[in-house]
Amino acid sequence: MKSGWPKYNHDISNSAYTDGELDFPLELKWKKSFGGSTYDISPVVDEKYVYVCLSEPKDQYSVHVLDRKTGDIIHSIGTPQGVNTTPAVSDNHIYIFYGERLVSA
Repeated sequence: MKSGWPKYNHDISNSAYTDGELDFPLELKWKKSFGGSTYDISPVVDEKYVYVCLSEPKDQYSVHVLDRKTGDIIHSIGTPQGVNTTPAVSDNHIYIFYGERLVSA
């Protein structure tokens, strides 16, 4: 798929649909283990990066930016709390909700 998946259910309408084309047959390009938990937090994808949030254990609360093609970690940052929702990406910003009215960009 050439286009990204910038938020939960893809777009502002929550369509969970993209008109991006898949290249068949599908094959695993890379995988990454972080040792923490993502629970039900989906990663999001743009044209260059994959964004992954960890919500467990407490000493590993973090957001990781991975190269979409290689899976290499480009950037990691600790977060003040566990992330409890899927992040959103727009205009080179990642938006994260921690609960208790705390949002980061």
